[in-house]
Amino acid sequence: MNRTTAILILPLILAAAAAPTIANAAVCSDPNMIAERKTFVNKTVPAPDPRCGPGNPLCAIKWEGWLYRPTGTVNARPAIIFLHGHVAKGSPLAEPCEMAKFFTQQGYVFFVPLQRGYMANQTDFPGMASTGNHIDEFPFPLNIDYLADEAEDVRDAMTWLKNLSGPGICQIGQFCPMVDPARVAIMGHSFGGSLTLFANALSPALGHAAAVDISGCVLSWNSDWQAKLEPAIDASQQPIYMFQNKNEGSLEPTADLSARAFRIPHRHQAAMFHNVPASGGAYTGNAHVDFVMVAAEVALWGPSVVTFLDTYFP
Repeated sequence: MNRTTAILILPLILAAAAAPTIANAAVCSDPNMIAERKTFVNKTVPAPDPRCGPGNPLCAIKWEGWLYRPTGTVNARPAIIFLHGHVAKGSPLAEPCEMAKFFTQQGYVFFVPLQRGYMANQTDFPGMASTGNHIDEFPFPLNIDYLADEAEDVRDAMTWLKNLSGPGICQIGQFCPMVDPARVAIMGHSFGGSLTLFANALSPALGHAAAVDISGCVLSWNSDWQAKLEPAIDASQQPIYMFQNKNEGSLEPTADLSARAFRIPHRHQAAMFHNVPASGGAYTGNAHVDFVMVAAEVALWGPSVVTFLDTYFP
């Protein structure tokens, strides 16, 4: 199979009137994609609450994320809420540029909420962070339960996204939704893949049409994670697509959970992809990360996600 590992670097082309400030700009650049920094939750709740900022007596919750959309008119588009994987507390989370580019090129809106306690690169995104306790503050195996609790946060992201207006032509006074509320999927990688399974089991359901778990739990699979994720599979609300690559960690999560998923009424699918190259070009030698951050890898598995969503979106 021919691999293209070179990544074309393009300037960000935006109309001067619409150009965001440097704090709102994104490192990702593509002439066919708009990337924006967004606050999607800003509210006050009774204290104490693990979602709030430290030392805040009012228990204020403020969560941020990146929103990527195609240029031009964007109304009633299919959308993906992407749930990122783990980075250590205090480390910045990188933009998922290659996934954002791929899916916006397919016509999707791609929203990436920063989970509790995570922050972006402070040089490019000053002050961009989400309040709350980082999952690293909870020792194993309490971190599994905390991750499951974060599934409810996906509901806030879903509500915000479905109520977002998009640039387009509408009648005066009419709400122009950016996304089609019937065609929204949740997709996550690594810890975010496991979070996707927990979110897909919520009742009442999120209002999503499908779920995609990329390499969920492959670096942390053991009997504790298995005991938590199997019931989540059993309680699935929508079809799931689970996949990983062969050389990034344990193969057991995909093998075990997909076999379990096939026994329940919802339609599911699973796949095992090639070994990710160890080094060279855009590859860093970290197969787990490169699988979702290198353009050539996303180009290989991305079409299967689009096919899956086309099948189960109404």
